[in-house]
Amino acid sequence: MRRAFLAEYRQLAGEAEAVLSEAARAGAAPLRVDLKGLSLLCHLTHVLRDAGLFLNFPQLAAVARPLFELLRPRGTETAPPALTPPQTQFLLSGFQLAARLVEGVAGSGVEPRLVPDLERFAAAARDLALPWDFPAAAAGDAPAPAPRSDSQKVDDLLAETALPAAAPAPAAPRVAASADMLNVFLQDADEIIDHAEQDLLALDKDPERLHDLLRQFHTLKGNSGLMGFDVLQQFSHRLESVLQDIRDQKIKPPPGWLTLFLEAVDQLRRAVAELAKHGTTDNLKLDLWTAKLAIFGGASAALDAAPASGPDAAPGGAPASAPDAAPSDAPALPAARGGVRVNVERLDQLNDLAGELVIAAAVVQHLSAVRAGIDPERHNRACHQLNLITSGVQDLAMAIRMVPIESAFRRLPRLARELAEKTGKPIDLQLVGAETEVDRRVTELIADPLVHMVRNAVDHGLELPEERRRRGKPETGTIRIEALHRSGEVWVTVSDDGRGLQREKILSQARARGLLAAGATPTDEELLPLIFEPGFSTAAVVTEVSGRGVGLDVVKRNIERLRGRIEAQSTPGLSTTLTIRLPLTMAVIQGMIVGVGSEQFILPMTGICESLRPGANAVRQALGAGEMIALRGTTIPLFRLAELFMLPGCAARPEDGVVTIVEDGERRVALLLDELLGQQRVVVKSLGDSLGRLPGVSGASILADGRVRLILDVAGLIRLAHERKQRKE
Repeated sequence: MRRAFLAEYRQLAGEAEAVLSEAARAGAAPLRVDLKGLSLLCHLTHVLRDAGLFLNFPQLAAVARPLFELLRPRGTETAPPALTPPQTQFLLSGFQLAARLVEGVAGSGVEPRLVPDLERFAAAARDLALPWDFPAAAAGDAPAPAPRSDSQKVDDLLAETALPAAAPAPAAPRVAASADMLNVFLQDADEIIDHAEQDLLALDKDPERLHDLLRQFHTLKGNSGLMGFDVLQQFSHRLESVLQDIRDQKIKPPPGWLTLFLEAVDQLRRAVAELAKHGTTDNLKLDLWTAKLAIFGGASAALDAAPASGPDAAPGGAPASAPDAAPSDAPALPAARGGVRVNVERLDQLNDLAGELVIAAAVVQHLSAVRAGIDPERHNRACHQLNLITSGVQDLAMAIRMVPIESAFRRLPRLARELAEKTGKPIDLQLVGAETEVDRRVTELIADPLVHMVRNAVDHGLELPEERRRRGKPETGTIRIEALHRSGEVWVTVSDDGRGLQREKILSQARARGLLAAGATPTDEELLPLIFEPGFSTAAVVTEVSGRGVGLDVVKRNIERLRGRIEAQSTPGLSTTLTIRLPLTMAVIQGMIVGVGSEQFILPMTGICESLRPGANAVRQALGAGEMIALRGTTIPLFRLAELFMLPGCAARPEDGVVTIVEDGERRVALLLDELLGQQRVVVKSLGDSLGRLPGVSGASILADGRVRLILDVAGLIRLAHERKQRKE
């Protein structure tokens, strides 16, 4: 948790640097911070205060409190206030002090004791009538405050920003916010809602997660208030109040309360999506959900009975009816754009590389201008340097797009819980490798396939508890989802310990649909891929979970959009494993240009083990196995790339060509080529819908001479080679 705080702090501090630099230049003049900068500084102090409380850094929490009080918007303000010179100086000294504390925490794990600095900061806070509560700092040698429990920490947060229960204040006019502010809010809201859902799902096994859940709703409430989204703020506050009553045992939650809260989280997610789409809260319909929370009684019921405040209030304190509510006069916020959080260090590196790129390009341009007297060695050095910098920019640009696959996993615990209730099958869902980094587009397109694969595993794979007992298995079925980097690819496996794929049912359905001839006896490698055909299903009855034959078809389509593939393996009565294999990068790869006859292809370097020129007797013909090459005491199947693609004019004898050993993570084969032409980075382009998916080909690229070269798919080549070999036999 400390590591996550440090990463978030450094990112926010980097973004706030420009605002603080402007404050430092203000001198004796009043400082007016724009709305975007004010929101950023408020967010930063909020993070510092929460981390100080929850991670037991009392000095940090003490420094953040008056800063937050200085910056937070007041109920009647229509624009950010101008800070006086003393307030500006207090702001700068506070963030400098916080930075020293955070760096001390990063280095040693504990806060450095900065008693004299804290005493000066405390005196400045009191002069400005700002809150300060840290007696240990004033005492100097007094012991540090005793660690507070999670419950007390949450109480501290709630007490600091609790909504008043008194008569409502008049609604504040809305301040127009920028699209950037809305993007930051929406990203934070999505993360908060996802974390809240995970906390709810874990409460049965870990009741301590209730404290983190309270903090999630508290943060969403605060962020919504800063943005002026009163509907979201009030709803989050009611959820928070109910949870506080449950934690304090003031109320006894009714049966099914977790399901109700999960549905409330869904409603929050829809509300945030509506906000992202329309940029306004006018269309949010949360009144019915607010009424549902009254079943809990306690403080939440009092909140529901209290007069509503803000633009959603109706005369007499009754909730305004959504259909009859008058349209708001506030301008709608700009439409939100998609975004991704980027580590500040990566941005700094990109900025440095961009500067180096400008210099290198200028050198090459200068040498080209004086071409007549050019020094070849100097020109080659300049070109080499330019190539290195360009490669660095490409690598960094790809790294910036990389995000943990965890976001694609977040929906699955909730899905497993609901499927267990619907089917009566207890499920142990295991998620492994959530920190594995993938391209952002992968997380967007792989989420739906994972949902369909889990549904399929539950409905077709896992048995009912009685059947599992008869088979000697535990009643609770296991579904394991694992992500990892392997052989230059991202592998995502979904496995279950159920009954396995039923070969006879698949065979019967394939024949009935005309996918196989009546007398055909395919191998498992030929049969199992048929489950991904459109409309294919072995279910006898269509249920709410599956049976329509559209799930695995969607999986295959989405995976192919990512230039990946999916494979199935099954052990009857024991398990089924579906493996998704995706390229690690979606834009640029390191490739080897190879020549075969008059054609050239690009072979990804991640699939190449080694290349060699075979001797006259290195290749032998093995009975029933085709050509084999002997390599350091082992034999490897040899396939001629020219034969696979039916190309004329190629080397007939292996010793006249080059053999390249390739592997796909599981199988290793040798490819006979005519020549290796060089290694270079290439930009991957899709073949387009007109060509579709060619066996053994993953894409194409345009090289420096303007010609298009096909990019070979190592796994597809190996599969194609074995299929051709089986047909010959």
